Amino acid sequence: METLDYYISKTDRWLIGIYIVQQFMRARNKYGELYNISLVINRPIEKYIEYLNHKNRDTSIRLIKYGLCIICGSKATDDHLIPTSRGGPNTPDNYLPLCLKHNISKGNKEFIKWFVTSGYKLSDIPEPIRYDAMAAVARLTYQYQFIIEPGYLKTFFEDAISLIPISEYRNKLLRYLFFG
Repeated sequence: METLDYYISKTDRWLIGIYIVQQFMRARNKYGELYNISLVINRPIEKYIEYLNHKNRDTSIRLIKYGLCIICGSKATDDHLIPTSRGGPNTPDNYLPLCLKHNISKGNKEFIKWFVTSGYKLSDIPEPIRYDAMAAVARLTYQYQFIIEPGYLKTFFEDAISLIPISEYRNKLLRYLFFG
């Protein structure tokens, strides 16, 4: 009997990777440098599909309470990860704190495309809100099967992977995602 793992697309694996990186970095910040990536990738990859399907209200609440633009730290306005004009939901889990300047700059582009084409890096977003934004982006993109041009998603994924400070851990995660 074949496993679900065989049918997971490269795009979904990138989203799972973004989600795993934020889980790992959040745990590493909490427990220290000895926290090993193996503790995060010890689950079957199918389990991460379940996590991506889950609506995490805690993440949404933290993003809303943050109240500052995730790019520059100015007072935030309401914006959406996936624009409502392009089919994104008008719900708290689609909320993105951006200031008026960045909200206008983003327009009706989805977050990943705007973020990548604007030249931003995930390391530009302050911790710990960076990990909430990463979780929200991965979940919503997966849940709504929002079509993102693969080049932008791959660049965002590679940016996420680069947050992992130890190359051995980055390699383990890549093997887990793409080579089982």
